[in-house]
Amino acid sequence: MSRSPLRPGSIALILFVGGLVAVGPLSTDMYLPALPSIRIGYGSTVTMVQLTFSLFLVGFAVGQLIVGPLGDRFGRRPILLGGMLLYAVTSLAAGVAPSIEWLIVLRFFQALGAAAAWVLSRAIVRDLHPPEETTRILGYTTGIMGALSALVPITGGLLAETLGWQAIFFTIAGFATIYLAVIALWFDETTVPNRDAIRPLPMLRTFRQLLLSRIFSGYAACLCLSLGAMFSFMSGGALVFIDTVGLSPSQFGAMFLAMAPVFSLASFITGWAVRWAGPKRLFGFAVGCTVTGTGILFVLALSGSLVLTIVVPALMMVTFGLGFIMPLCFSGALGPYPKVAGTASSLIGFLQAAFSALVGVLVAVVYNGSAVPVFGLMLSLMCASAVVYFIVLRPVMNRPTITAL
Repeated sequence: MSRSPLRPGSIALILFVGGLVAVGPLSTDMYLPALPSIRIGYGSTVTMVQLTFSLFLVGFAVGQLIVGPLGDRFGRRPILLGGMLLYAVTSLAAGVAPSIEWLIVLRFFQALGAAAAWVLSRAIVRDLHPPEETTRILGYTTGIMGALSALVPITGGLLAETLGWQAIFFTIAGFATIYLAVIALWFDETTVPNRDAIRPLPMLRTFRQLLLSRIFSGYAACLCLSLGAMFSFMSGGALVFIDTVGLSPSQFGAMFLAMAPVFSLASFITGWAVRWAGPKRLFGFAVGCTVTGTGILFVLALSGSLVLTIVVPALMMVTFGLGFIMPLCFSGALGPYPKVAGTASSLIGFLQAAFSALVGVLVAVVYNGSAVPVFGLMLSLMCASAVVYFIVLRPVMNRPTITAL
């Protein structure tokens, strides 16, 4: 990357990758406060509106499974350019979708483009840095994503209230267009294309070896369960707090404004604390935060008293723990596999997105106008993540970090 300002370890690279990582929450968090408005605007049902969220996650999962091997085969730059172009076009089209059915279809293809940014952002970091530096950089970029996420939901709520929910997709299209220009002008290739990356048998063999690895599968399971718990709130929280509690879309978005800074703080802490505290201590502390926070939320739901002065701090506790878990899982899962970083990134991303999509569908099925199913599901998934950490993952942490895969 000689002629580019996006040099390894530079602030410019951290900001660039942070923006790529933010494409995921930009596509979901900004959109969530508008779910009730979309349902009313199309005269649709809760189930159909939930499909615009769930099918995005399905497309996000499928896209990641495809993008990683393509990025290993043809390089990061051409796949990233193609993905961001698709993301921009489908976002613009979603803003003028004539029906809820068209919006569902467009959200699926929008997710395919978003997957390129999400997967290749992590692969780029691993291309340019050794494993220990990968954790640090991913901690910082995840923190940037969290900081941007602080503004995204409330911005989405304000856009929905003042200009209509369509303005959300036009804003996303504008962001994608700007990033497309940045990639075209300043991003240089970071890897050597691997001709075997998309050959069926070698690719399937790589997937199999990753899934059979206790290190990779342990980190992947913890990530899927933890983020799945948060997605159960994201997909069901708008219905609970807007339709049932009576918050406005912007007020619901403001809840994220309180949660995002603590997520960013935890991610930034991970970037430097992992050197002296180690992943075991940080991960154990994070699991304690997430289980405690979701436990409080479930008790509140059972009592039928969703007092915001307690709900918001509990959500902050959950997101604080996730701020540690997310970079630790991604760096831990990718670190041992530098030769197939794109494929490893795509596989863990596919598993996480597919599981979150399943959670989104499950929320749509069990939601009954009460917060109990939503927060009960959150607690169950967080407890399962804690079990996986203590039984599967913790014993193999600090193993040698490079493999021949």
